[in-house]
Amino acid sequence: MAAPLRSSTLDPFFLNLDTMYQQGYMEGVSTYEQWTQTVMSSGKSTVHGWMDKFPKLREWIGPRNVETVVTQAYSLTNKKFELTVGVSRTDIEDDLLNLYGPIAQMMGMQAKEWPDDQMTPVLEAGNSTVTFDGANFFSTSHPVDTAGETTTSTQSNLFTTTSFTAANLATARASMRKLRGRDNKPLGMNVNAVMVPPDLEQNALQLANTEYIVATFGANAATGSQSNVLRGSFTPIVNPKLTSTSTWYGFDNRWPIKGLIWQLRIAPEFTLRVAPTDPVVFNDDQYLMGVRSRGVGGYGLYFMAFMASA
Repeated sequence: MAAPLRSSTLDPFFLNLDTMYQQGYMEGVSTYEQWTQTVMSSGKSTVHGWMDKFPKLREWIGPRNVETVVTQAYSLTNKKFELTVGVSRTDIEDDLLNLYGPIAQMMGMQAKEWPDDQMTPVLEAGNSTVTFDGANFFSTSHPVDTAGETTTSTQSNLFTTTSFTAANLATARASMRKLRGRDNKPLGMNVNAVMVPPDLEQNALQLANTEYIVATFGANAATGSQSNVLRGSFTPIVNPKLTSTSTWYGFDNRWPIKGLIWQLRIAPEFTLRVAPTDPVVFNDDQYLMGVRSRGVGGYGLYFMAFMASA
């Protein structure tokens, strides 16, 4: 008669699964921290505020000048996520341990990429999703004065028929620098990160890193080269989860507040159900390993990001 599978056999196996999950999480690749603001949530929903200007220091003459910032708020409700894999009890009994370690490792990698999976569709929907100021997050008609008290002028963070070239990137960055707050003062934006799909990776890496690029003006434009003045001025971000092959994005990620919000309620948790008396083990003859998390993506300050599309 074969000996029963005892805890001394199970413990090292499941400890290895947990180790492999943690290893996968460490090896996972994500970019969301470069272009979103992570906000910890303490309840079912979290309310976020929006500012329409950045008050600046002034010379102190006479009494203090109390700045007023028009604030609007909206609530993001957390969503729940899971990933569950069944571990056959007979596979463990038959010593097929090499099958599940890589699966646990891949679950860890998926958990690491989870915010990217959620935030990329939010980013791509920015040109069709209305936010704080009544315009889409990416729009050509953002009101400069959201209160409508001083001006009815508008400004843009959406560039259409704009392919990814050095000239277009320079134009978009210059346009973002000109954005103003309700007080009609420049907001101080400086796009220092550019996201592209894999199709534009080579272009982005060249613009970010090479000393010379193909000349676009002058007598030798067809065959000559010119200094790449954009070199070192931005960080390229390649996002394979983007669905468009020609749409690209720019971000000013220097500030504690960013253009997009990643709201995290519960970070991914790895759990095992292995007790022999557990219903799923007793009834279905399998162990379970699963990941659970809670969070949601949303929008912050539109003037810290732009969308450009060919």
